[in-house]
Amino acid sequence: MGRPVLNSPKDQGATLPPDLAQRLVIDPAVMWTWSLVWRRDEVRPVVLAAVDAITRDVGELGLHDPGTWLPDGDPHK
Repeated sequence: MGRPVLNSPKDQGATLPPDLAQRLVIDPAVMWTWSLVWRRDEVRPVVLAAVDAITRDVGELGLHDPGTWLPDGDPHK
């Protein structure tokens, strides 16, 4: 492609080709956000317990800190 490419965190287990150099993006720090989605009228205790366990004690993640970058279409921007 002749230019830098940002790699999605979805396939981090893949082996890099030997002619590909990996460099960290430091400034701005690129953020990959994920949304936890469940039905508004969810009543199943196991689903509600999973949502609670996953979101418990999650504080500010630094998505809006200076020096971070989110894509324009990101729902958490």
